Amino acid sequence: LYQAHGKVKIGQVHRYQIFYTPSRDAVANIKSLHLRVRNEENIALRGLYFSGPFLLYAHVYPEQFNPFRKSPPNLCPSFNPTIRPAQSFHTDLPVPSKDGTHVWIVDIVSQLIFSRGSEVAFSLTIGHTKEDTANLLPQDGSASPALQAVHKDTLDLWNLPVVVPSKPLHLVVLSHGLYSNTSADMLFLKEFIDSAVAKTGEAVAVRGYFDNAGLTERGVKYLGRRLAKHIHDKLMTPDVTKISFIGHSLGGLVMTYAIAYLNVHYPSVFKQAEPINFITLASPLLGLTGENPMYVKLGLDIGVLGRTGQDLGLTWRPSLTAKHPVLKVLPTGPAAEILRRFHRRTVYANVVNDGIVPLRTSSLLFLDYRALRRAHKIKQEESKRRASVEVTKASPNASKDENPIVSFFQPLGSLFSSLIRPQGGGSKIPSAILSAQTVGAEGGEDDGGALPPKANVLVSATAVLNPPLPDNKFIMDPSSRRETIFHDRVYFPEDIPPPKLKRTHSDDPTDDSHLRARTEEKIARKWHTGMAWRKVLVHLEPDAHNNMIVRRMFANAYGWPVLEHLVQEHFA
Repeated sequence: LYQAHGKVKIGQVHRYQIFYTPSRDAVANIKSLHLRVRNEENIALRGLYFSGPFLLYAHVYPEQFNPFRKSPPNLCPSFNPTIRPAQSFHTDLPVPSKDGTHVWIVDIVSQLIFSRGSEVAFSLTIGHTKEDTANLLPQDGSASPALQAVHKDTLDLWNLPVVVPSKPLHLVVLSHGLYSNTSADMLFLKEFIDSAVAKTGEAVAVRGYFDNAGLTERGVKYLGRRLAKHIHDKLMTPDVTKISFIGHSLGGLVMTYAIAYLNVHYPSVFKQAEPINFITLASPLLGLTGENPMYVKLGLDIGVLGRTGQDLGLTWRPSLTAKHPVLKVLPTGPAAEILRRFHRRTVYANVVNDGIVPLRTSSLLFLDYRALRRAHKIKQEESKRRASVEVTKASPNASKDENPIVSFFQPLGSLFSSLIRPQGGGSKIPSAILSAQTVGAEGGEDDGGALPPKANVLVSATAVLNPPLPDNKFIMDPSSRRETIFHDRVYFPEDIPPPKLKRTHSDDPTDDSHLRARTEEKIARKWHTGMAWRKVLVHLEPDAHNNMIVRRMFANAYGWPVLEHLVQEHFA
């Protein structure tokens, strides 16, 4: 019935909108069609991970499907996160009625991470049966008046909806993380914002900078300068009157540097556009070494993740141009001047299951840890009252021939552990955490219970290698989803405790953790100087770091409630 071929590079997406009218089909009484997406690359490329990996993600869902409404069984989507070279993804497309026209959305997404020059060839075929899809047509296109398709590539999707000229425009800039990209990895968020603001009547353009993909090891300054120039040169049209920023992981630091760069080199941007939302999702705002093992800092220092890794490790050598580590300078001066002007400043942080960016660095350190402890205790008690323990299993939509390489290499920093270590049921809160306990918290007495557990190196590696996929119940029924928002509170400058003069030293002369912790605290205090922050802590399934941004619509669907909260609270 239909056939298409294409290729995808890093960050690229091909979308096919399939229209099928049974009454125009020569074959009567069709109950379902069959779809095949095939990775056309040679099987020998399966082992060339650092040149690729040469994998595809694909999903298909009926046009009426809505992640936030309960759906009937005939609207069930299907997906495969790891289509390897010479492998195919097969699925049926139910045709519940012979009346009208049935519409499905098919997305084929590149899973390339490392190489900007590599590409993955694919084919899409649709037939009445599985056997039909193996018989290729002489040329691409439709072979039947009953089935038609509309194709859109990455740029087509990102240029929608069409902006109305001369109407005041709210520009929303998205910024991606390490070994990631904006065009594919943040597409779900972009389209979610688009659908929400369409109901408000406000003109909003959600945009990003695609050309940092594949270059994320080059440092925060390099990436931030390029983003800033793109905003000034390409995105700041005369109609822009408001501007917001959303950054995932490293993207939170990159967009902060871009804001500083714009304020210094292009001050007209923030004279023209009013800053509205500054939002980070699992961003290492304080670096990645404050509570991690010494070998993690050593790896960052020697350049395992390039200049970016050294930035995250707070590595710094005095020079004429850099008098302090970039992360220590970011929340001061030109950036702070603009940050204070934003209507809303929000950080989203994973409480558990994020072995890439720890809780304390993504939440700016200072929290009401006693309240977190009580909340975790209540959550544990609620879990015990459940009639049975639910064990998340791999969705039947996913490939049975699992290949975890994409999940492993996409967050190459996956062996960074979360900050809070597991505590015994009645043990006291550690002094290192108490020093970041905010003042004026309700119920100051320690009433027992455990802090949310730390995701250690081995646990993190296992979760990233083989993360659980959401099952059909989670996807189809919002009421089946557990509470995701763990803690949501605005922290004001007066909530931050005064610095402690006493410093503790380890007996180990090679242990400089106390120095790194002090640097982390100093940076955190600068972020809080004269600024209130809304801190939203979330509880997600592994791989929480990528689930938070819904990197892929269904494979990372556990993050849907987080983005629903973000959009409703900041844009709806």
